[in-house]
Amino acid sequence: MKSLSPQAAQPTSPRGAAFAGVFGLVLALGLLKFGNPVILDALVETPRSLAEWRVFAWPLRFAYPLLLVALVAALPLLLLRARLELPPTCLLLVLSWYAWQGVATFTAVDPAVAAPIFLHFTALVVCLLLGAQALSRAEELRTFWLCLAAGLVVVLGLAAEQRFGGLEATRKMIFENAQGLTLAPEYLARIQSNRVFSTLVYPNALAGALLLLLPPTLVLAHRVGGRYGPLGARTLAALAALAGIAVLVWSGSKAGWLLALGMVLVVLAHYPIPRRARLAAGVLVAVVGLASFGWLYAAKLKAGATSVSARYDYWNAAVTGILERPVLGHGPGGFKGVYSRVKRPESEMAQLAHNDYLQQGVDSGLPGFLTYAGFTVAALLRVLRFRRQHSDVLPAAVALGVFGWFAQGMVEFGLYLPATSWIAFALLGWLLAQKPSPAVPSSVTSP
Repeated sequence: MKSLSPQAAQPTSPRGAAFAGVFGLVLALGLLKFGNPVILDALVETPRSLAEWRVFAWPLRFAYPLLLVALVAALPLLLLRARLELPPTCLLLVLSWYAWQGVATFTAVDPAVAAPIFLHFTALVVCLLLGAQALSRAEELRTFWLCLAAGLVVVLGLAAEQRFGGLEATRKMIFENAQGLTLAPEYLARIQSNRVFSTLVYPNALAGALLLLLPPTLVLAHRVGGRYGPLGARTLAALAALAGIAVLVWSGSKAGWLLALGMVLVVLAHYPIPRRARLAAGVLVAVVGLASFGWLYAAKLKAGATSVSARYDYWNAAVTGILERPVLGHGPGGFKGVYSRVKRPESEMAQLAHNDYLQQGVDSGLPGFLTYAGFTVAALLRVLRFRRQHSDVLPAAVALGVFGWFAQGMVEFGLYLPATSWIAFALLGWLLAQKPSPAVPSSVTSP
């Protein structure tokens, strides 16, 4: 098999392959075991048996040593040359954002909440740099992509298990043994719903993982299936796509559905077919996608868009928090304290603003908001310009997933979920370090 990286024509580097495998394994394990928001990490208990280690989420303190192992494995690649692979503007913005998070942590209203989040932000910057400075220099990335794809396959499998009896069995077990148990209201609400969430904190976070990882996984499935000819490539890719769509529907994520529809339209807009055919296909997909959205969520829309009104409350509270402390903010995780003061009595408590960008304003004031938003825009524009000069379909798929994940950040809190944010920042770093390739027709042929 050829390499799954764009540098397939280069000789294999054992060191690069070792790091790629370690880093891919760490990120895939994070997808399976670190799916809770960092602000709730103190509530995650250490598993006490082999079965609990296998089934339950792990405290985040076990993730940082794993990332350190990946950093050590990256040293041979980091020492190859001193040149920075990240664009200077992106590097300056992300380091400015990180530095200001440190200032906001030092002056936080609640340092006990802020410090663990700042440590998580440190891991994000490390993942970004590992993606840019090490992953982009590895000459063999096959194991890395296989690890991420395998992690997503497990997530899809567990979501299907929840859909076909797992959630009902969990409810039955809890209610039969409810005496003496103290469970968080959020957890009770989650298991009483039929919306699947797999290894993530709740269904919308699962949708974020699908947006991020399904596009490159489809490319990988097509290439692996290509070993059995064009029919095998199309069949395996179609099965992966159907599984992803099914889990997205079962998650009940309305924003996830609309973002996925937008991503499909982007693919169609760049598909190598005549312009009129692209336009017709785009109109057809948009009509079918919106009609399906209306049919799937008719009952919820008829009852009122409660999630929209709830987010309106969160975002109003976030603006209030920004106006209260516009320079230093309330410290990482400070939205909780602001919302507890200004929310309506009938509203449920929320830990995060459900908007990564507004959350930065609450946490670290306007400097934090502007540097994070500026970094996101600058990085994504850079990736977009690069895609126009690159012929490989895999970076295009990775870029599409990263775009989808950052877009979901406008209505969710993916930045505070190690399971997906570590992967997103690592992939973004890898994309930012890519170099243009000669303009030739792209293909998704088998490796």
